[in-house]
Amino acid sequence: MGTINLRTDRNDYYQAKMIPACHDLDMSQQLAIQSRFGQMICVGGEADVVVPRSVTGGPEHCRIDDIRKLAPEEVAALPPADKP
Repeated sequence: MGTINLRTDRNDYYQAKMIPACHDLDMSQQLAIQSRFGQMICVGGEADVVVPRSVTGGPEHCRIDDIRKLAPEEVAALPPADKP
């Protein structure tokens, strides 16, 4: 399972867990979050992380298994390398 921390434009932080892990995520300069149903992403999942350029040349879609909002204390406890 792979995990990614996300920051929204409102400075809210979320943690998404993906199954399987997104292989090209560490090397990517950009990514997108794409809802599977409609335009909203709800806590719990139903979305994909999309890495636009994977090592195969095309986009890699990684299913988000779970997504949750991080509490301010959890954000403060994140190591600098894990803070978006």
